[in-house]
Order: sequence, then structure tokens, then C-alpha cells
Amino acid sequence: MHNPPKISVAIAVYNKEMNILSTLNSVLNQSYAAQEIIIVNDGSTDNSERLILSLNDKRIRYFAQKNKGAAAARNKAIQSCSYPYIALIDADDLWHVDFLKNIANAITKYPQQKVFSTAIKTEVASQNPFKSTYQIPTMDSIGIYNYFKASSKTSIIHSSAVVIHEDVFHEVGYFDKAILSGQDTDLWIRIGLEFSIVFIPKHLATYRYVQNSLSRSGVAIKDKLDFSKYADAEKTNPALKKFLDLNRYSLAIYAREKEDMDNHFQLKRVIDRSNLNWKQNFILSAPKIVIWLLKRIQSFLEGLGWKTTSF
Repeated sequence: MHNPPKISVAIAVYNKEMNILSTLNSVLNQSYAAQEIIIVNDGSTDNSERLILSLNDKRIRYFAQKNKGAAAARNKAIQSCSYPYIALIDADDLWHVDFLKNIANAITKYPQQKVFSTAIKTEVASQNPFKSTYQIPTMDSIGIYNYFKASSKTSIIHSSAVVIHEDVFHEVGYFDKAILSGQDTDLWIRIGLEFSIVFIPKHLATYRYVQNSLSRSGVAIKDKLDFSKYADAEKTNPALKKFLDLNRYSLAIYAREKEDMDNHFQLKRVIDRSNLNWKQNFILSAPKIVIWLLKRIQSFLEGLGWKTTSF
């Protein structure tokens, strides 16, 4: 009989005073207790530190550092963990009370596996969260999946709904500090190339969508994830190729919105259009004004709390 898995929680914090207490309470009040909660404050200038230190729980280990960016703070938190299974959660998201219980059960059921994740909900502007949908055969039971095949609609790994064994980081590395936007996706790709994912089809984490977050602001294409590093791997991995093409599509649209036509056309040239659906193919060739109008409609609907699909 296997011993109950011991789980550390790694949290990077930067200016999250509005949400950090609710996030930490969702971690501290789990029905299956984490052994420790590692918090790295990445140079916050608001009241995040005071709020964190107001909590009295011996499992919390707190570190403060000068601002070095999300990847550096996450890596510091992960590398400070004492136990083999490391749960990640962003400092403004939430866990269902049974998140870790479900993960622990999955670890016990599949002790040879290294990466465990759950479905997520998304909350927009404090409206009722909506459930993400996934490209998997069934949402009725836990399964082991190829990351790329199962993530063509929604990634089955989310930075607030995943538990990763320390061996994974030793093999594929940590968050890439050179990437300003897309660090998560880069790590998930490296993990997906080496490991299968145990996916629990229960919506046990809530991602709180922030309209003006870094990923939705004026980040230059050069600071986003460069998929060319996977050029050799995608030649022999059709699932990876499709996954990358879907991400290239999103970047190509973003580049056009920013009037970065060189990168738009460069991304567009390497996409296999058969990996896109009819709507995506239409959008990729549509005039900029059409994209602008569709985005305005999407933002309006999301502001009302409606679930929309990405363009």
C-alpha cells in the first residue's frame, strides 16, 4: 500500500492584494492538506506582503525578493519546495476544497505518472465562472493523455490546476526567464514532449481572468514564445505541429492587431492551414477591420460574463 503523497504548493506573488487572501485561503482549507506552502513575493509594491504575513499557519514559508519577473519567482518557489509533488497556483486564482484530494487520489492510482491536472473554470469580472471545454474522449472519468492531442481546444495543463513531480523539472527544466509572455506554454510543451498527463475531468480550479493582465497588454512579438525552437520536433510529431499551428495562428492575429506585419506574414507562412478550422482560416485572411470588430464583440460579451470562443 502506497503512503499518502506529500505535496508542496508553490506560489509567486506580484501586486495581488485584491485576491491573495482568497487564493491562500483556498489552499489552506483543502480537504487534503498540503505539507507546505511556499510563497515568493517578487517585489510587490502594494499590500501583498502585509496580507500574507497576517496569516498564521506553520506550513507557510515566505520569501521576499527584488522584482525579477514571474518566471524567476515561480522557479524560486518550485526550487524551495521540500516535497516531491509540487502544486502550482497563481496568486489570484482559486482551488475547490477537494482539488488536492482528487490529485492525491490520482497519484495513488497512477504512481508511475509524473504530471497531474484538473479541468478549470474561468471567472470574468466577478461573474459566475464558466467551465472550460476540452478535446478529450470523455469528461466522465480520469484519463492519461498525450498533451498535444488533448489540448487542441483548451490546454489540459493550467498554471493553477497542475501538480508536477520534481523529477519533471530535473528533466525538462523550469520556466524560461527569457520569455516575457508565454512561459507557461513553453514549459507545457517541454513537458508534453517527455511525459503523459493524468487529467482529472472535474472543474476543481478557478482562473480569474484579468482584463489588463500582461498577456493582454502591449507585449511585443519578440518577447513572446518563439515556436521555431520546436521546428525539428514538429516534423515528426503531427500532434505537436497542430498544437503549435494553433498557437501560431493566435500570434499571427495578435501581430496583425499590433501592425507588426513582418511577424504576421512570417507566422502565417509556416502554418499548415489544414490544422485550422474554417473560422480560423477565415479570420487569418480577413481584413484588420473585421478582426477589430470581432474582438470588440468578444470583449463586450466577456464583460457581461458570457462564455465566448477565441478568434
